[in-house]
Amino acid sequence: MLIGAAAWLVMGGALAQTERIEERPAESGARETGEAAAAARMLSSSPGGPVSFEALLGNPDDPDLNIRYARQLIQANDLRGAVAALERVLLLRPGLAGVRLAYAVLLFRLDSLQEAEIAFREVLAGEPEPATRREVERYLDAIALRHRATRVSLSLSGGFDFNSNRNAAPRSRERLLFDIPFRSERARSDFGRIGMANLQVRHDPGLQERHELLGGVGLYFNDQHEIDSQDLLALTLDAGGILRTAWFDISPSFTYTRIGLDGSHFLDAPGGRLVIDRRDGDLDMQGSILVQYFDFEPSAAFPTEDRRDGLRVDLGLTLGYRFAAAHRSAISYVHSVKSARAEFEAYHADEVTLSHTWLLGGGQFLLGSFSFIDTRYEAADTFISARIRHDRFYRLRAIYGAPVGTLARAAGLDLPAAIGDVTVSLLAEATRADSSIPNFANDNLRTQLLLTKRFDW
Repeated sequence: MLIGAAAWLVMGGALAQTERIEERPAESGARETGEAAAAARMLSSSPGGPVSFEALLGNPDDPDLNIRYARQLIQANDLRGAVAALERVLLLRPGLAGVRLAYAVLLFRLDSLQEAEIAFREVLAGEPEPATRREVERYLDAIALRHRATRVSLSLSGGFDFNSNRNAAPRSRERLLFDIPFRSERARSDFGRIGMANLQVRHDPGLQERHELLGGVGLYFNDQHEIDSQDLLALTLDAGGILRTAWFDISPSFTYTRIGLDGSHFLDAPGGRLVIDRRDGDLDMQGSILVQYFDFEPSAAFPTEDRRDGLRVDLGLTLGYRFAAAHRSAISYVHSVKSARAEFEAYHADEVTLSHTWLLGGGQFLLGSFSFIDTRYEAADTFISARIRHDRFYRLRAIYGAPVGTLARAAGLDLPAAIGDVTVSLLAEATRADSSIPNFANDNLRTQLLLTKRFDW
């Protein structure tokens, strides 16, 4: 019996990681910021240092001063001011194609689609070089897409990951059983094959307030090379909408998650989410509540897994600030409460994450984040220890991403657009888990390489 109990303990720590679906690769979260950064680069040919507003008032008809001033405003995220400055330039020198292109991009970023389309077509009328023509046509396609009442997007990703401690072996090489230490298994590294598909549908019902209906289906799998017990398959469904008001956007939705582990049904998690967003200049704020019921499926290997069944509530708050066209920092806090049939599986948790997004140009981005999670369980699992479990989890992560076409051009190659717009992302991550019980204290280093292709229609 002790041998069977010890085997359960060996796998318990690894299975605990799957209560939250393994995280998808982070989106750049900054596509609209990237449009502004691109516009700033289009104006980089105008030399000179900073321009004060007083200097501009002294010579308001100087195109170079207006271009330099517009570039400053873009960096400060005052896009409307930059548009006004570029309008003055184009009145004086309508033949400046680069300025007109930057002007069109800013209009697109500000969602002034009709004016942006006119400006882009004026750029095309000047017979630009092929690279500029392709860029303008991309924007025109995006404008046509936004005019559709129903829009569909599909993202497909594939790649690999590597974990230095995939089985979550304890740092101490010991596991407790009735407070008696037993020698545990060693950390096992493993490679995994990753595949993801995410289908999103947005529908504009034609209301003046621009409300939207949303729906999505996501599929994720991770097939481990050696540790089959960590093979993961997850399906997510969501349906909801966005209600836009003068003060904030309200996004209610219904969610459902189903997870399979090692080829067996492991978890169902139906629930609902409410998100409230507000943007005020450079500052953006988001509050959220996510309620899910976790329904674990007992199996021959883990017949008591359903003792973890229970409601989980996550309350979140995020504050983001855009320092410049290419830089945004954010801090987020999440408080979680999880109930369970067995009191020792119930917990309270607090999570704080600091993150920064840096757009590097050419579609490249760099994301950095640090997270800390403090989890306090409600009672002791005396099968393991008389001590009540208290975990502290630390994660440091960096993600670099770039279109394949950008990397190819840096190497002197020119790829077709269908291949060039594939995004390659490389993740590096270090995690450390400390716990009052040695069974759950471990370290892990993780790397991940993904290729992602997006389709819109």
